[in-house]
Amino acid sequence: MKNYSMGMDETFVLGYKKKKNKIIVRLANRRKFEVFNSTENEEKLLKKMEQQLLIKPHKIEDEEYEILDKTIVGLSPYLFINSPLSIFVYSHWGNNFVYKTWLGVVIVQSGVIGVSALCYYVLKYLKKDLNKNILFYENKDDINSFIRENPTCLDEFNKKTRKEITDRIIDGEEPINLNTVNLLKLKEIKLTLEKVKFYKRLDIESVTDVIEKEKTDLIKKYTDKNVLILSDNNQYN
Repeated sequence: MKNYSMGMDETFVLGYKKKKNKIIVRLANRRKFEVFNSTENEEKLLKKMEQQLLIKPHKIEDEEYEILDKTIVGLSPYLFINSPLSIFVYSHWGNNFVYKTWLGVVIVQSGVIGVSALCYYVLKYLKKDLNKNILFYENKDDINSFIRENPTCLDEFNKKTRKEITDRIIDGEEPINLNTVNLLKLKEIKLTLEKVKFYKRLDIESVTDVIEKEKTDLIKKYTDKNVLILSDNNQYN
């Protein structure tokens, strides 16, 4: 999880890592704390991370995002126009008050555009991660259920992600939670959800369903065969 706190919450949890009997928690203020590795402590950390998503920070509201976008788009043409005009003004009036005033305007515009662009791309970066986490949080049950029932879907993820998710499934944990969703990209979450909807819409059998059916069929065939053998033996007796 990225830092959405903007310095307003000293207990903002970025994530954690489990090591044997301890959980190392990373906070937004760059501090790290160790807590005992227990199911209850991990649930409390995940609950805190959920709350951080549900309370959208003021700095990442759409209104401010759009204002920065309009500022950059609105001022950028002036900067491109003013650069050659500055050379023209200097060539005609020299380094006098008119030129210095004009140059001051260009510098101010450049500064406003630069700061706006920096803020815009920082917010865009944070907003993308925020949207990914919210999308996962709102659909986590469907996503985790789909991954459990169709483990072959992990083939589309990178090796590190596959190992992490597989290890969690083996340990009886949720395949993905808010702490491990950072392993996935937004497009991977969207793709998984598309598959979930497709499977539901067409009532596609999951891998586990197919395996369970095959297992049931084998047991039935084995049972029927034994019943037939016993029946034949009883006839001869």
